Amino acid sequence: MLTIRTRKEKFGKLIYNPHEDNFRLESNNKNVLEQIISFPITMHWMLTLKCNARCPYCYEKSSLLKPSDSEDALSEGEAIKFVDDFSKGGGFRLYLTGGEPTLSDLLVPIIGAAYKREVKTVINSNGINISEDLYETIKKSESRLSLSLDSH
Repeated sequence: MLTIRTRKEKFGKLIYNPHEDNFRLESNNKNVLEQIISFPITMHWMLTLKCNARCPYCYEKSSLLKPSDSEDALSEGEAIKFVDDFSKGGGFRLYLTGGEPTLSDLLVPIIGAAYKREVKTVINSNGINISEDLYETIKKSESRLSLSLDSH
């Protein structure tokens, strides 16, 4: 089960509640908005350029690959190490995007690794490729699923 996580900074304490998916800052520093955090609290990770839709608003539309195309990607071990490093550094939340992240073989291992390290995952998907098994994995890992309803 994901728990509330905190991280101490020079200017105060960052608090992340994964159940409400919100951040809070406790600080007495009057110039807190001028401070720099020590490590990202959220990371957007484009798992793949493969996509099974061509949404008109997609900022990666010109770079997208077909689901059958090959692409260079991290190995599963490299991806797990990234999640581990992100967690150890004090990261709280990973947005898993693409292309279409459900077309990446790394999606399920990353969700599992993040959950074990108490990092919240948010999967940004067009929903076309979400199986019941994947949906169960998302639920069990307390991940959030963000669906694009206007994909074509």
